[in-house]
Amino acid sequence: MSRGCVFHNNGLGECVVLKKDDDTKMYLLFGFNAGQFIIAHDIDVVSGNWSQGSYYGFDLDRALESYNKIINFEIKKDDFELC
Repeated sequence: MSRGCVFHNNGLGECVVLKKDDDTKMYLLFGFNAGQFIIAHDIDVVSGNWSQGSYYGFDLDRALESYNKIINFEIKKDDFELC
């Protein structure tokens, strides 16, 4: 799924991909029918469902801030070698 892609999710209805990070499989979405911004992880292309999601209502600023923190944390975490 790429940025701008519109898809159907069973719980939220029609959703659009606003941002996507290929490395972490994190998505920033907007659900039209539910009127919510969502951060979702690992969206199934066939069903439109995801394994984990955080919901932000109409608060795009908070959703975007959280999305950026998650992406930056995941990237930094990859820099460390596990012992």
